[in-house]
Amino acid sequence: MTSISLLGASLLNQTSFMDRASAGSRSRPSVRVGVRSDLSAIDSRVAAFESLVRDLADPAAWAAARAKSSLASVATVATTGLASPGEYSIEVSALARRQITTSTTAYSNTTETVADGGSISFTVDGETTVSIDVSTSTSLADLRDRINAQNSGVVASIANDAIANKLVISSRETGLGHGFTINDALTNSVGTVLAFEAGQGSLSGNTQNARNAAFTVDGRVENSDSNKVTAAEGVTMTLVGLGRTTLALSADTAEIRKSLESFVSEFNALEKTLSELASAETAVESGIRVAAGSALRTMTTGVRRALSDRREQSPGSLGDLGIGTRGSGGLKLDVDKLDAALATSASDVETLLRGRAGRGGIFSVLQDHLARHVGSSGLVTSSDRARSGRLPNISVAPLDTARQDKIHAINGIDRSIAALEKSYLLLAGLPNAS
Repeated sequence: MTSISLLGASLLNQTSFMDRASAGSRSRPSVRVGVRSDLSAIDSRVAAFESLVRDLADPAAWAAARAKSSLASVATVATTGLASPGEYSIEVSALARRQITTSTTAYSNTTETVADGGSISFTVDGETTVSIDVSTSTSLADLRDRINAQNSGVVASIANDAIANKLVISSRETGLGHGFTINDALTNSVGTVLAFEAGQGSLSGNTQNARNAAFTVDGRVENSDSNKVTAAEGVTMTLVGLGRTTLALSADTAEIRKSLESFVSEFNALEKTLSELASAETAVESGIRVAAGSALRTMTTGVRRALSDRREQSPGSLGDLGIGTRGSGGLKLDVDKLDAALATSASDVETLLRGRAGRGGIFSVLQDHLARHVGSSGLVTSSDRARSGRLPNISVAPLDTARQDKIHAINGIDRSIAALEKSYLLLAGLPNAS
């Protein structure tokens, strides 16, 4: 009975101490930046790591492709993040071009008067520009400048053939839809009036008629008013000449490798930060350190579990990609092994890391796990003012909550044992049955 009495006294004393500790924790929900900014470092490290994992789980990170045209004199190619690896057969039978119309009248110099009355306008794709009215002597250069000042669907220039100057009107863009008709009603009382071929229109009376590009993609007939066309989603090609070419698209493994190198580096930086916080030399208040250590261990355990997962596929683990643990802790990357896996099948590597339809992959699982540890409800969250660098406090409310939960749980156990001891003492004081 003596031993029970001593145990009860000990627990009662501990209860008193824990109650005081619990009360004290409510009065200091933050750590002064002047003491230590370790928790802010954790916040930024976890957020950076979570952001990188989120990017690696994004399909755009895996859709990027490198493209090559077998004959650049026929077409060149560029891709966006939506492009998927593949091969396309291209045949170009016509290039898109602008309409070009040259005046039939020529002048010895650009300052010569070409009109002193009348008007001129242009009908482009069914719409007519504002009429340019002439009421005074207007030179070839003056008329060119007035046309260009409208910034319409046509552009004016002066061509010199070493003998005389002519006005040249060109459509601003290629394609049949951008062809034009000149509405010429100019007059000139002092000389030869500027004129164009009779019956001029978008398909007649021109130095060059407008035309659409004509080409096929894997036998599918296409046409475009521009020579810059879309061959497939995320694949843009520029038509250069007539003929056949093959566009080959392969996964941009260099970018994938770069992203995985960043992942390994960010993981090691996060682990180092957590290790420093857990060390005895860290100048964070001990109660906060204990709560932080417990909460952050929960996060890192989940991270390591996700990273060590093995699947029934090939490749089936990060180790198959050359990502393994190093002797001093953290991760290391065997670039040659990663390149070999990507060269064998970049899509299988994507399936392992992203999963199917973005679910079930190592990084998608890891992303879900990390989402529970960052943001406004995360383990360590700096206040908005602390993020802006204007505040002396860093909120660690989630860690305080975790610590207080543990204190209250111990208090409950302590009180239960104290009540049990009291009941035992009452029973022990009863007279023995005769």
